[in-house]
Amino acid sequence: MKDKTKKKSLGAILGLAGLLICTLAPSAALARGSAERIEGVWTSDVTITDCSSGTILATFHGLGMFIHGGSLSQTNNMNPALASPSAGHWEFLGGRSYNASFQFFRFDTTGTWTGTQKVTRDITLDSSGDTFTSVISFTTYDVNGNQIASGCGTETATRVVD
Repeated sequence: MKDKTKKKSLGAILGLAGLLICTLAPSAALARGSAERIEGVWTSDVTITDCSSGTILATFHGLGMFIHGGSLSQTNNMNPALASPSAGHWEFLGGRSYNASFQFFRFDTTGTWTGTQKVTRDITLDSSGDTFTSVISFTTYDVNGNQIASGCGTETATRVVD
């Protein structure tokens, strides 16, 4: 009789373990899927403003690729002779929130390197996963690494490719 009771108990424990695994596995997959939802290629409209007054300083179109594992590549439709393509990283903060930053080289109209610019974005993905908005801050440095300017802006983006 003890063997039957042990077998029933073992069966109940294994059944409960199986139920737990089936219940937890989708949750883990959903959490992982949330982080990866930003992966893909996006087009965006960027507005750079004077942080104090809100005056619009520039608008342009961007193109960015959020790569699996957290890498990021960005470019835009501004004169390519004035700035290099950028490289950076992104991270999932939870929910629909992400942070991304990237850096690029800056040049003057003669092609002389004038320094770098670092851009940081706080991104909120919409519930469909096909658009996002971001708040942008940037810092510009001269060739010696001294900060020479900073600013802010906003961005709206639409997914092009998953």
